Amino acid sequence: MYTQKYKYMRHLFPTVVPYNRFVELERAVALPLILFIKKVLLGK
Repeated sequence: MYTQKYKYMRHLFPTVVPYNRFVELERAVALPLILFIKKVLLGK
């Protein structure tokens, strides 16, 4: 089921990163994202 959706929507995400790289990127942006949400979106 996943592969069918992936094939159908592949043109929408041409530069999908592998899972391991995604986890690395997620760690790198987690804190800045939290700070942004807290300061800009929540106004605190």
